[in-house]
Amino acid sequence: MSLNVPYENGTKFVDLISGQEIIVLNGNINLNLNEKSGVILANKVKNIAIDGESLKPAYDPSFVVEKG
Repeated sequence: MSLNVPYENGTKFVDLISGQEIIVLNGNINLNLNEKSGVILANKVKNIAIDGESLKPAYDPSFVVEKG
């Protein structure tokens, strides 16, 4: 699928789902999509660090706050 976009040639987008980089060429971006799939494109992406150790209690079923 080819989509016309209002960005300059060479503008880079990242699919936030797959991490794939997509570059504007001749005013278009080209996507290969399967049925019932999609993309979320962003041209400004920040890398973030997630502290998984600090998040463990949120996913621990024994860590439940009882209602009073």
